[in-house]
Order: sequence, then structure tokens, then C-alpha cells
Amino acid sequence: MSIFLDALRYLGYVLIFPGFLFCFMGGMLLCGIDRKMVAKMQKRVGPPVLQPFYDFFKLCGKETIVPAVAHK
Repeated sequence: MSIFLDALRYLGYVLIFPGFLFCFMGGMLLCGIDRKMVAKMQKRVGPPVLQPFYDFFKLCGKETIVPAVAHK
């Protein structure tokens, strides 16, 4: 039984995780293309196609600031 569970876990790591990663990256890319197309329809330059990636990395780099007098 343990061998079966180990094989199933390995299969999940190999197949499912890259699928989620692909969907996440593809979704962000399609969002960027959508924003660019909407800007073109409104006769604007619009953001770069990779703007959602830039926004995500900026969000990951944000620091949580809690004031010293705040109740936690």
C-alpha cells in the first residue's frame, strides 16, 4: 500500500503541479493580452503584455507593516 501511495504522490508532483503552474502563467499572459487589446480598441497605448507578471512580483515583494500601537 505504501508503494502505491508513494507512486500516486510522485504522479501528482509530475503531472498536477506543472499543470497548475501552466494555468497560472497562461492566465496571467491572457490577462495581459486582454488589457492590451482593450487599450487598442480605445486608441490608447496601454500597459505592456507582461504587466500582470510585474504586478504579481511587486505584490510578492511587499512588506507587511504593523504600527507599534496596533492591537494584533
